[in-house]
Parts: sequence; structure tokens; C-alpha cells
Amino acid sequence: MKRLSGLLFCVMGLGLVNAQETKAIDSASIDGVTFKSQNEFYIFGDVTVIGNNILSEDDKDAFNDMQVNNDDTKMRYVDIDNDPETFSSSQATLSLPEDFKKIAYAGLYWTGTYAYEKGTRKEQKGNYIFRGNGERSPIINQIKFKLPNQEYQDISGEIIYDGATNPTHAINSPYACYANVTRLLKSAENKSGDYAVANIKATEGYLSGGSAGGGCCM
Repeated sequence: MKRLSGLLFCVMGLGLVNAQETKAIDSASIDGVTFKSQNEFYIFGDVTVIGNNILSEDDKDAFNDMQVNNDDTKMRYVDIDNDPETFSSSQATLSLPEDFKKIAYAGLYWTGTYAYEKGTRKEQKGNYIFRGNGERSPIINQIKFKLPNQEYQDISGEIIYDGATNPTHAINSPYACYANVTRLLKSAENKSGDYAVANIKATEGYLSGGSAGGGCCM
């Protein structure tokens, strides 16, 4: 079987590479956001996606208990880089084929549920009452991105959606951001290896419905 000679690359979140229009519908309402195409390509190539989470039960160790719900887990930032300038960091490994030729496009996405900095919960008459502490930062589109064998670079992205501005989604305040990092990938000496993102914001502790966050590169 012949390997493909091109690559569409994406590292961290949600992405569409075609022109088909659809709706992102919240399970509790019909209020949604129309997806739009970021780029469209006609190439002889392939697509690869890598990504990782930014919240877990532990800041270093893997946590894969499929029997536990997110809202029953006291979440904390994953932070694997021992860098005092980052409060969250996570990485994933990209392995390209030996006959890889070039990168046509690389999109970086990051997302999280971010209603406030930290949340607590208290059981009351068989129900949980959730409370938030710490004002939500308005800056959700600025993170750090590290390519293989490089230092972190500051990335400012486009805010695709911010649930804090929508009363329907404000209780969890999910958001998604995007940056085109094609130029960075094309100019990198080493394209295979570990890619890291840092300072993605999300709610630590407890959040109604569960807290989550992460990044994806495509």
C-alpha cells in the first residue's frame, strides 16, 4: 500500500476541514452555533490529529477511570513541564511517515468549560449545590505552544465561541478558540516529536455537569 505524500495537520479541540454546514446543538436546548469552514483543500495527502486534556484528577499521573463522572471528580490542571511560567501544560506526540513530504495546513484548537477559576460543591437534601470562586478571566484566546525541541511561543487565537456570552450556556461557559499555525509547522526543523500547549484556562474543582479542557492540532 502506497503512503500518501502530503499532510493536513491539526493539534488540539474541534475542527472541520470541509465546507459542509451544520449546527452545534446543546443537549438542553435548540440554541446552537453554525460551524464554518476554516480551510478547504484538494490535495493528494492525508490528515492527522493529535491532542490531550488539560484537566484531570492528578496534575501528572494519567487518570482513565471510565466509571467516574466528570462532575464527581475534583479536577485540577495537568501541568507536566515544571515551568513556573505555566499553570497548565500538556503534550502529545506526532509521528510522521518516513516518506512524508510537506505540511499543507496546521490548525491549533483549544477548548474548555470555564465558568470561574475554581468550583466547590455541597450536598443538600440529596442534591449537590455548586458554587464558584475566582472571577473568570476575559483572556481565553492566549496560550503557549511548543513544537518539538523548541521553546514555548505565545499564541493568540480567534474565539470561535464563548458560552459566557450566551445565557443558555453560562452555567458551564464552554469556549473554543482557533489559530492557524501552518507557518510555524512548515518552518520547524523537527516536525515529528512532542507538541505541548500551556496556559489553557478551565474551571478547577467542581462544576455542574463536569469540567473539561484540552487542545488539538490538526
